[in-house]
Amino acid sequence: MLLFRRLDRYLLRESLPPFLFGLSLFSGLAVVSLVLPRLPWIVGVPILELLQWFSLMLPGTLVQALPVALVFAVLLGVGRLATANELVAIQIGGISFRRLVVGLLLLALVSAALGLALSEWVVPGANRAVGTMYWRLSSGSGGGLFRLIRHEVPIGNFTLHFEGVDRRTDTLQEVRVQRWEGKRLTVLFADHAVFEEAGLRLFDYEVVIIDVAALGAPVTDAAERIGNLVPAHNRPGSADQSLLLTADFDLDEIIARFSGGGFDDSRSISRLWADARSSELGFNHQHRALVILHRRLAESVANLTLLLAALPLSVLYARSRGVAFGLSLVATLVWYLLLTLGQLFAQTGVVPVWFGLWFGNLALGASGFYLFLRRTRFR
Repeated sequence: MLLFRRLDRYLLRESLPPFLFGLSLFSGLAVVSLVLPRLPWIVGVPILELLQWFSLMLPGTLVQALPVALVFAVLLGVGRLATANELVAIQIGGISFRRLVVGLLLLALVSAALGLALSEWVVPGANRAVGTMYWRLSSGSGGGLFRLIRHEVPIGNFTLHFEGVDRRTDTLQEVRVQRWEGKRLTVLFADHAVFEEAGLRLFDYEVVIIDVAALGAPVTDAAERIGNLVPAHNRPGSADQSLLLTADFDLDEIIARFSGGGFDDSRSISRLWADARSSELGFNHQHRALVILHRRLAESVANLTLLLAALPLSVLYARSRGVAFGLSLVATLVWYLLLTLGQLFAQTGVVPVWFGLWFGNLALGASGFYLFLRRTRFR
C-alpha cells in the first residue's frame, strides 16, 4: 500500500506541473481569442479596467481549458515515464499500468467536479459582468441596453420592446411589455421604464387585455363584440403612478444574452435545467437552454473521456515534449470540432440534442478505451 501511494504521488508530481502550465496557457489563449476581435472598440480604456474585464473572462475559459490541460499533462508526464522506460520497470515490479493511473483518474474527477462547480456558481455571474462591462467600456456610458433597442427581449414569460434608451440613466423609452396566454393577450404600454433590483418599473402606463377567442362568439351587437374582444383597458388616474413588473430576470443577464456581443450564456446549470423544462418559455428558448445545458455538462465530463484518449497516446507516441504538445493540440482540436459540429446539428434539429453534444465525448472515449485495452502492453 505504501508503494502504491508513493507511485501515485510520483505520477502526480510528474503530471501536475504541466497540468498547471497548460491550464494557464490555454485559458490565457482563450481570453486573448475573446479580446482580439473586440480590441478596436476598447482602445484607450484604462489598463486597470481592462485587466478587470480580462479577469472576468477567466472562469468561463478555465472550464474549457481544464480538459485541454489534462490531456497536455498526461501526454507530457506519462510520455516521459514511457520514454525513460520507467513504466516497464513498474510493470516488471508487478504493478499494472491500470493501477498506476488511479492518481490521474482522481485528477480528472477533481477537474470535472471543478468545471461543474464553476459553471454552476461562478461562471454565470462572471459572464453577466463581462457583457455589461464590455458595452460600458466600448460605448463610454451605460451598460449595453442601447443594443436592445427595438428588439423583442424575453423577460420571464413576458416580451419586452422599447424604442429608445437614455444612456445616462438607462431609462427605457416608449416601452411595450406583452404576454400571450392561449388566445388571450395582455399588453402593458409605458412612456418610460427603469430596471430595479425587484424587477421592471413602468411609468405613465396603461394595461390592455385582448381576448382573440371572443371573435368566434355568436354575438350580433358590435359594441358587445368589442367589449368581449377588449375586456380590460386600465390606466391609472395619475401619470406619476408606477407599476412594478416582477419576474425571474436580471438586467446584466439580459444584456449578456441578448445584446449581440457574442458572449457566452450567463445561466447556471440549474437555471438552464429549469428553463429547458419550463412550460412558460417558447419552444425555441427551451431548446436553446437544453443545448447549452448539455454543452456545459459535456465540457466538464470531457476531463474523463479525454483522459481515456490521452493515456494510450502518451504510451505509444509521446516520445518528446514537442510530440506531446502536438498530440494534445490534435486530440483537443478533434474533440472541440466534434463538440461544435454536434452543437450546430443539435440546434438545427438534425440530431437529438443529447447525441449531438455528447458524440465527441463518446467517440474519443470509446477510441481511447479501445487503444487502452488493445494496443498498450501495460495490462
